[in-house]
Amino acid sequence: MRGPALACRGGVPLSPAHSNAMVSLIVNGRPYESSAASLLELLYEAEGYLDEGHAISRVLVDGAETHLDAGLLQTPTDAIHEVRVESARVKSLLLLGIGLMRQFLLETSAGIGAVALSYRMSRTAEGDDALAPVLAGLENLLEMLQGVNESYPRALLALDDDVIGLDLKMRELSRTLRTIRAARERSDWTQTADILDHQLAPAAQEWREILGQLAVEIEKAKERGRGV
Repeated sequence: MRGPALACRGGVPLSPAHSNAMVSLIVNGRPYESSAASLLELLYEAEGYLDEGHAISRVLVDGAETHLDAGLLQTPTDAIHEVRVESARVKSLLLLGIGLMRQFLLETSAGIGAVALSYRMSRTAEGDDALAPVLAGLENLLEMLQGVNESYPRALLALDDDVIGLDLKMRELSRTLRTIRAARERSDWTQTADILDHQLAPAAQEWREILGQLAVEIEKAKERGRGV
């Protein structure tokens, strides 16, 4: 499984630039040298040095902690002197992410009514500011579930036995997000508010419960390639 540093980055093209200079690569305190041409290529190389069941959790480029995006990943390594990579167990990272996501969903359930009210009162700028992180967080939820399926497919299968139509619920959430965006693009603030009140609010509560069950299944499960 790709760690947070490389999650969903597989489609990012490598920079065409090449460098003959060696870059210092330090993985969990162990020093290496690399001739990788881009930061993305360097991180792929770093993954090869990780212990089994671990994924990249933290990246420091020339001493600065880095939150990677597509543009930064294409940085030629001739602009970099040192990259430090730290890792954690995949299970630990997923359980931490689930815990944070459940807190986010709790806060979303409590606050989404106020966001809907902003749209009903024609305070659209206020509504947009409050809604943007909610939509981004729910997109992250769908990405996180894909990551769970990579390393713990049986956890999702076991959960699907208890939660009828888990895959359907994921598709419904994705469709709800698309519908919200379409309503906002049409400036249909009444429909936006209705979706938030009647679809998104109950979905946030339901997904918080589902993630609680998923955490239990992951705790019991083994990782793919280790008895799954």
